[in-house]
Amino acid sequence: VLNFYGMSYGTFLGITYANLFPSRVGRIALDSVLDPTAYTGPTPDLMLSSATGIDPTLEGFAAACEAVGPSQCALAEPKGKPCGYVLTKIQSLFDATNETPLVVPNGDDDISVLTGTAIRAYTLVDLSFPRAYPIVAQYLNDMITAKYVADGVGIDDACSPDTYRGMNMEFSVYIANDGDNKGDHMSWEDMLPAIKEQSDAFGIVFAKDAWPALHFKPTPIERYAGPWDKPLKHPLLLLNNEVDPQTPLEWAQNTADLLGDNAVLVTREGFGHSVINLPSKCIQQITINFFNNGTYPEPDTVCKVDTGLFATTTRKLEDSVDAVEAAREGLAALAAQPRRHRSNALGRVHG
Repeated sequence: VLNFYGMSYGTFLGITYANLFPSRVGRIALDSVLDPTAYTGPTPDLMLSSATGIDPTLEGFAAACEAVGPSQCALAEPKGKPCGYVLTKIQSLFDATNETPLVVPNGDDDISVLTGTAIRAYTLVDLSFPRAYPIVAQYLNDMITAKYVADGVGIDDACSPDTYRGMNMEFSVYIANDGDNKGDHMSWEDMLPAIKEQSDAFGIVFAKDAWPALHFKPTPIERYAGPWDKPLKHPLLLLNNEVDPQTPLEWAQNTADLLGDNAVLVTREGFGHSVINLPSKCIQQITINFFNNGTYPEPDTVCKVDTGLFATTTRKLEDSVDAVEAAREGLAALAAQPRRHRSNALGRVHG
C-alpha cells in the first residue's frame, strides 16, 4: 500500500493513484486540494475557478496589518486612519506601476526595473505563505516610500538549483497535459476579462502562466480523467485552509462530496497555501494520529490557528528574512539531490 502526504499538485497525484489502485490505498493525506474534475476539465474554467481565493487573501493580509499596527506591519500607520487604508495603499502602488515602472537601485552600481506585473506576481507568490507576510509588508512599503533596493536574486533563482533549465514552464505543461482543451468551453479570450473582473489586482498575473497551454499540441497517452469515486481500501484525509489563494476551499469541498465515504475533510481557519504554513496543534495532532494510528477526525472538523498572521514580527525582520531564505536554499538543495536520495516511505509532493 502507499502512505502519502500530497500538497497542492501532489493532491492530484494522490487522488489519481487512489482511483487507479484503490486496493493499495494506505494512509493518504491531501493538503490544499485540487478538484480533480476542475483540473482535468477545460483550462480556462480551471483558472477562473482557482482564482476565487486571491482577493480575499489580499484583503485578509491588509486587515491583519491594520489590526497589529506599525510595530508589527510596515504598511500600517498609527491609529486614526480610515478602515481599509492598507489595501488602498497596495492597490495604488499596483495602479501606479502599471503605467510607470519603478526604477530602483540594485547593489552598488546597477539598477532594476520593476513593472506592475512583476510586483503583482512577486506579491501573489508570497501571499501564499503567511510566515512571509512581514516581509511582504516591508518590501511593499519600501516600494511605496522609494526605499526599495533590489537584491539581484529573483524568487525563481533562489529556489532553483544551478542545473535548472526548465524556464519555469512546467506549470503550463502539466495543466496542458492534464486538462481537456479540445471540446466546448469558455474561450481563452473570454477568460481574461472574466478573471480580471474576479481579481483586478492579480487576475491577469494569475492567468498568464497558463496561456502557453493554449498552444500545447501533444496529447498524453495515459491521461486519467476519472472516475474519481471508486471504493477505496482506506478513506483519504483532505486538508484545506479556509482561504487559499491557489486551491480554494470550494475545491476541497467538491472533492469531498465527489468521494463521499472515501474521504474525510478537515478545514483550517485562516489564510495561505498548505495547512502547515502556520502553527495549529489541531492540524498537527490530526496528522500524527492519522499516520501513526490510522485514526480519522470527525468529518468537517474545523481547526484553529495558534498564532496571528504577523506574530513573527515579534522577532527582528532580519530573522524572518533569514528563515525564508534558509527555506528557499533548502528547497534548492533538495531539488538538486539525486532522486534516489529523496525518496522515502512517506511520499511528500507539492506544487
